[in-house]
Amino acid sequence: MVETILIFSSFVLAAGSILSFFSLQRGIGYLGRTRIAYLLVWMIGLGGTLLFAIIRIGGGEYDPVIGDTGGGGFIAIAAVWFKRIVTALSLVAAIGVIAHFSTGKDRVLKAGTGLIWAYFIFVAASFVLSSLFGTVPAFVPQLFYGPMMLLALFMLNDIPLKGFVYHVKLIIAVVLVGSLLLCVKPDWAFSYTAQGILIPGLSGRLAGLTAHPNVLGPLAVIYLLLEWYQPARAGFRIFFLGAALLTLLLAQSKTAWIAAIVAVSVLAAYYLISSRFLSEKGSSEMRFRAALILSVAGVFSVVAFAGLLFSDELLIRSYFRYPALSSLSTFTGRTEIWQITLQLWERNPWFGYGPTLWGQEFRAQFLMLYVGQAHNQVIQTLGDSGVVGLAGLLIYLVTLVVYAIRTASYTRGISLALVSFLLLRCGTETPIRTLAVIDATFFMHFMIFGFLLFAANDSLSDSRRR
Repeated sequence: MVETILIFSSFVLAAGSILSFFSLQRGIGYLGRTRIAYLLVWMIGLGGTLLFAIIRIGGGEYDPVIGDTGGGGFIAIAAVWFKRIVTALSLVAAIGVIAHFSTGKDRVLKAGTGLIWAYFIFVAASFVLSSLFGTVPAFVPQLFYGPMMLLALFMLNDIPLKGFVYHVKLIIAVVLVGSLLLCVKPDWAFSYTAQGILIPGLSGRLAGLTAHPNVLGPLAVIYLLLEWYQPARAGFRIFFLGAALLTLLLAQSKTAWIAAIVAVSVLAAYYLISSRFLSEKGSSEMRFRAALILSVAGVFSVVAFAGLLFSDELLIRSYFRYPALSSLSTFTGRTEIWQITLQLWERNPWFGYGPTLWGQEFRAQFLMLYVGQAHNQVIQTLGDSGVVGLAGLLIYLVTLVVYAIRTASYTRGISLALVSFLLLRCGTETPIRTLAVIDATFFMHFMIFGFLLFAANDSLSDSRRR
């Protein structure tokens, strides 16, 4: 009897899978590339925002380290199931895109083939090999959700860059404005911790509709860069620029502030070179932009380097008045995390500890439940996948830089600024390795990856027309 049930169930599952596959393929073909691409962007970009709206406004709590919710039966259950459903829908859409556009007549030549190959070299070297040969071998399926999304985006990379940027900007604007609106009840909007508070008079940092202020701040930086590339209408532009700048200030993310300075400096250097600022061959508008950006970058750089120059004295004098500043000397406690990660890497230099490094059980073992990652992409990759994984990561990062340079002229330097922003975040976070797709950190990687893909395709199309 049991064998009959198992055989029948297997038959039904196989038949259902085949029917679902063909139905999904037809559905993707009916929607078309542009609509399905924007659908993926909205599900990934806004899914996490709606999740945090449910949690924060409903009085629930979210632990960004373990990804769990709490604070009441209905709220916790609703938030968890919302995340699962949106994640499942995103994966189904990605699988449909991959199946349809990799085998159907709609397959086209992709301009970003080198970029996707470099990314999957990183995935194989880091995720796959460490799962098999790490000190603690394990299979973590969530690690492969992101690669599926990026592969689906690659299959759709002949949609217009301007349309992609428009939707990304709209999503980020919703997150920024929604986060500021939550300030009507500070307990919803602010993260109250002793670390990281740099503005006198504030007792918390704005997290808003994201997991952490260090996620919200970088989102504001990305919006500012995209606004430079593709300005909104005059009336909306002032409003959203103000929202982005205010969010960036209240989030008090040191990484975001430094990333903004670096991105502006990169833009300044690009305009300086491309406009021939020191000669009379550049247009007056380009020279004005170069001068403006250089001035802003110079002011911020002087302030930043002055702070570093006198950091020891400032830390000693302000230790008791501003406890958050005392943690800057250890990168807000990150040096201890880095030390533990590197010690574990030394046990298996080639393949590392494995994908469960800084997982829930690992953190409990070291009594560091507040840590969810190594807070450095290079150290994290070295720790969980060894030298082999680090080689894959470097190949991918170098390829990002190459594509940024190739598309710099077409994007007026924004591709360079975005990649420099991502590289700088690799110093304090792990933006390339994420365990969730309904997450703002993954969305930023997804957006930069897509920006380079679509820019490469658009620039190739332009060159062919000429």
